[in-house]
Amino acid sequence: MKNSAYNLILPLETENDEYIIFNTLSNSLLLADGELAGAIEDRRYDLLDENTVSAMKAGGIFIEDETDEKMIFSKKYREILDSSEELRFVIITTYKCNLACSYCYEGRGTVVSEDMSPEIRDKAIEAIKKRALPTDCKSLKIMLFGGEPLMNPDTGLVIMKELSRWCGENGLKYEGSMVTNGTLATRDLVDKFRPYISTVQLTLDGPKEYHDGIRVFKNGSGTYGKVMDAIKAFRSAGIFVALRIQVNENNVGLLDTLKEELDRNGIAADKGIRQFPSLIKKYSEFCNMDCELLEDCDPAVLSKILEFEKNMKPSARFVPCHIYANMFVIDPAGDVYKCITEVAQKENVLGTVKNGRLELSGKYSDFMSRDPLGFPECAQCSYLPVCGGGCPYMARKTNGTCHSSFCGMTKEVVEQKLTGYMEGRR
Repeated sequence: MKNSAYNLILPLETENDEYIIFNTLSNSLLLADGELAGAIEDRRYDLLDENTVSAMKAGGIFIEDETDEKMIFSKKYREILDSSEELRFVIITTYKCNLACSYCYEGRGTVVSEDMSPEIRDKAIEAIKKRALPTDCKSLKIMLFGGEPLMNPDTGLVIMKELSRWCGENGLKYEGSMVTNGTLATRDLVDKFRPYISTVQLTLDGPKEYHDGIRVFKNGSGTYGKVMDAIKAFRSAGIFVALRIQVNENNVGLLDTLKEELDRNGIAADKGIRQFPSLIKKYSEFCNMDCELLEDCDPAVLSKILEFEKNMKPSARFVPCHIYANMFVIDPAGDVYKCITEVAQKENVLGTVKNGRLELSGKYSDFMSRDPLGFPECAQCSYLPVCGGGCPYMARKTNGTCHSSFCGMTKEVVEQKLTGYMEGRR
């Protein structure tokens, strides 16, 4: 018998000498006194009774000597990469955006490309069908993105309507969603999309006064009122709203004011709206990995964000994010990317749909061959199952290659989440 290499033992700041014991591979979580925590950490199995040892084995805290945990991790990692039951496509119907948010790559006032043409649209639809049909795909998820997808609504509607119809005919579950700034979401347009999307993501940058100084139209006017109108329009149509609240060191002190505003508007009480805070990132509002992506994070910002997640414990995800599952990004030119943060950069193109099928290059194979167990710092790290080696985009940005690790704030985030989760259950 031996200790799992993936045990975390963290002191809980109480008067009772308590410790959190969390296994990142099995997701086992328990509260232990100092005596038990010490016996586990020091491998003093002789100090533990039979029932305790059995419980620790059941939770993966103790394992048999011959157990190869790296092989277990590798198997789970590969299962996710190789699974084809769920197929996801993010479709950028236009790079155009009607806003000029300073932190966002979509809204710098420069149009990267024209709208997706009808020809590319039809080729993309054809390619998606061909990717799904020969496999054991059971679910197709389509997300419209931009730019601002409602600047080219007809293309998005054609894509979603046709794929929804096709999924019904072929026994696949269809699920549609959209990331939009909401400023063009009229009731009429929302009603047109209603049959094809179940979730929409909208964003606020803080209370009205702050938001209207950051998230602005190209003429400098604010968008808070438009976003609030969009929330009401989507909810009236029965569409779930994921309300992203952008947070940084400049607005963290204003979140209570925003909460009061949302309460007054009935948003906090609506079960069809989920508020989630997220760090402002310069590259994309699609990425929700929060503080883990940052080299550093203001402690006040981190604490405020994690207040929203006290009921969510960390868990093993094995891969860094969903892009390592069966997911692809198609842009207006028909180019294919794996990560939304790298779109509009031709050097990052991994394939094309221009010929009516998903044609992937050697770059795709190289990207998917990333193996965190090959990174010395990851191979010996107890946090590996919850981060999967870290964000490949940030690894390449930091180290020059995606075949390297990126730790970011992973340890700090995991430890604070565990502490908050356990304290919330006392």
